[in-house]
Amino acid sequence: MDGPEVAALCAAARDAECAVVMGVTERDGGSLYNAQIFIDRDGSVLGKRRKLKPTSAERIIWGEGDGSGLRVMETQRVGRLGGLICGEHNLALARFTMQSQQEQVHVASYPDPVMEGKSFGDRVDAAVRHYAAEGQCFVLNATAFMGDEIRDLVYDTPELQEFVQDPSAWHGCSSIIDPAGRYLAGPVSGRECILSAEIDLARIPMSKFWFDPSGHSGRPDIFNLAVNFGTANSTRWSPPAHPPKSRTTDGVDESDEDQL
Repeated sequence: MDGPEVAALCAAARDAECAVVMGVTERDGGSLYNAQIFIDRDGSVLGKRRKLKPTSAERIIWGEGDGSGLRVMETQRVGRLGGLICGEHNLALARFTMQSQQEQVHVASYPDPVMEGKSFGDRVDAAVRHYAAEGQCFVLNATAFMGDEIRDLVYDTPELQEFVQDPSAWHGCSSIIDPAGRYLAGPVSGRECILSAEIDLARIPMSKFWFDPSGHSGRPDIFNLAVNFGTANSTRWSPPAHPPKSRTTDGVDESDEDQL
């Protein structure tokens, strides 16, 4: 999080005077995490979150996140901003946690759907539109795109090449969706592009008049949700001991060896 890549994103957000939500692979010590970084229009980092549970084979690469990232953040200009990553949109309790914080703008981060097969795009489309309608918020769905050069490197067997060349496999579903689940921009698949739309946060109260899961539509006397917003640390330090310095990208500093 303190590397040059994040600094470059912060500078770009500040120069463009826009809020940014960027999907990244975060390095923390010797572990990697699938994460989102939230940056405000002045270049300040509002926070980050890690995917709670990597999906299937993703667990070979990424570690698990914790509840500290399930926060909706107040921005300077674009309202209350939150996000989830890929399969987290199928976790009903994660959705309800975000809805309970009066999320207004939600950013969904998804991989290139061609990696998952031709039905994956349909599931993405259903998930993000349902999220908008269920939570009465605007959804910006940013789906990654894998170009031909990278795709040919990754799918280097005849069987995989035949799979990815199937046009029905390409459903990018990048889109902007209103609180009723309707498209304001997109969906776009199979190419790179920039999507834009004008949103009006004043539409949200009327949508919540129809249905508000964490408000008048809920039944707290029957259902309630407990959320642990704490950070999951494997080590707790008691005085006078002190934790070692943060590990660098090159490994552990020599000065840390005695402490470790």
